[in-house]
Amino acid sequence: RDTRYRLLESTRVYALERLTASGEQNELARRHASWAADFVESAEAAHPKAARAQWLPSVEVELDNARAAMTWALGEGGDPALAIRIASSLRPLWNDAGFIGEGRRWLLAAVERADAVQDQRLAARLWHSMSFFSVGKQRVEAGERALEQRERFEEPLQVAACSGILAE
Repeated sequence: RDTRYRLLESTRVYALERLTASGEQNELARRHASWAADFVESAEAAHPKAARAQWLPSVEVELDNARAAMTWALGEGGDPALAIRIASSLRPLWNDAGFIGEGRRWLLAAVERADAVQDQRLAARLWHSMSFFSVGKQRVEAGERALEQRERFEEPLQVAACSGILAE
């Protein structure tokens, strides 16, 4: 198991004050969120082939980093596209670890900012993920939105997955 380091609270507060004073806090937060998005996308890609007992702890250990990145990305001056990448890619973790409520809250927060994102493929990923954490009419609406966008981008595997959600 990897060694993880923590800062004393007083050291963390001092470092944050210095970072804020330097004017580089937003850029560092963007780089952190970009790293988190890359990490969870890689983890999502590995999920179907990985042993759950090994995959889950390897991703869950970075959940606080992902939460911090999404908080920044969804906030003032953040980057909603990074939030969508992270929230969408964490779907297998939230499902496998039983964090359904948390996953739904993050996805709903990302949906609120989805209009600010130019990349419609990201929107399709978001709606696809949202369909897993919705029920009834909301699940159908999310599945239909994801299916419509996936068909537009000619993504046959994703179209089939969205169709499967709608068939349930």
